[in-house]
Parts: sequence; structure tokens; C-alpha cells
Amino acid sequence: MPRGRKPNRALREAKTDPAKRRKVAPAPAPKRARKLTPVELAEQRASLAQQRAQQFVAGQKTAAMPDFFASDAQYAGAAAIWAMYEPLLRERHFWEPQFVVAFTGFCVYADEFLAADREVKAKGWGVEGKSTSGGNRFWKNPAVDVRDHAFARVLELSARFGFTTVDLYKLERESAAAVSSRPQRPGDPGAGDEQQLPLADQAQDAPAAAGPGALTAFDSAPPQQLN
Repeated sequence: MPRGRKPNRALREAKTDPAKRRKVAPAPAPKRARKLTPVELAEQRASLAQQRAQQFVAGQKTAAMPDFFASDAQYAGAAAIWAMYEPLLRERHFWEPQFVVAFTGFCVYADEFLAADREVKAKGWGVEGKSTSGGNRFWKNPAVDVRDHAFARVLELSARFGFTTVDLYKLERESAAAVSSRPQRPGDPGAGDEQQLPLADQAQDAPAAAGPGALTAFDSAPPQQLN
């Protein structure tokens, strides 16, 4: 038996010719997720759209916030805007179940406007760089266009719900004009307990129109002569 220290195999392999070193198998690469086919992607988008539609339908029945606002962290900002504006709409009696979809869009656009504005403040309006022709040019931050587009949609939907002073005055003026142009109904604001009859019924119950004389309406048939 050979005597002495055992040979250090790693040191011996390090001193040998690299071509003669023992080849070590590389670590297996992590498995990538299977890439979805175009048909599977379309089915996935259709399934997601169907879920969103079902949540909107449920929200339109109860005038409630869509479920994905609360369950998806990406909609946390939109959910906060919903919670801030919804009580105001209820207080003004401008809230109905059919408003859920339009109001959801307002909340999403308002959140996108704030997010894009934060990115502009963090990264600036753009950077100076080289163009393909070799000169210098200014590259605008794409978040600027996203912010401007989102804010335009916010103003457009704000007019629908009266979220600015001018829009609120316009809605109140048009609502007052619409109420005054039709007969009051039971339950309308300012309507009394006495129910107003339709115009046709009023014409039947009204006394006959007076003629030229003041007492024409009270004239009766002359008495019959006795033989």
C-alpha cells in the first residue's frame, strides 16, 4: 500500500492540461414555462373578459365596486378613487346601477393619470441622446403622452358625473329644467300629498267654460208651461 498523504485530486486536475481535465456536467437549466399557442392565448383573454363582464353585471345589479378592484393589487389606486367619489354621487342622487361601467372607467383613467405623472416626475420629461443620423435629439418620456391621454379621459368622464364646478352647475341646471317641464309625480322632490290628475282627466272634471254672461254656466232649462 502506498504510504503518505492522499493525493489532492482537485489540485492535480488543476495542474494538468485543460484538454485532459475531467469534464463536469453543467447544472440543469431551470425549466421554462411552456409558451402558449395563439389559440390558448385567445381562450385565456376570452375567459378573462368573461370574468370581467360577469363582475360588471353583478355590480350593475347592486351598484357595487367590481371584485377585481379589491382582489387585484394593480387596481388599488382605482379602488381608492372609487371609495372617495362614490359617497359624493350617492349624496347628490346621481348614483344608479347602470353607472357602474362608466364610473369604473373614470377610476381607472384617474389612477393611470396619477401613476404616469409620478413616472414623469421621477424620470423627467425625457433625455438627450443620439439620433440614428448621428446628431443629438430629445427623446420624450412615453409617460407624458400616457398622462395627457388619461387626463383627457378624466375630464371627459368628469362632465358625465359633475366632478367640476362648471359641470356640476350644468347638470343641476339641466335637471331642474327637466323636472319643471313635466307634471310632478308622487314621490318627486317638492311634490305634495295631493296627486295631480292627468290633463285629460282634468278636462273632464272641470266645469263647462263660461259664455259671454257671468251666470251662463248656472242657467237651467225654463219650466214647462201648465195647460
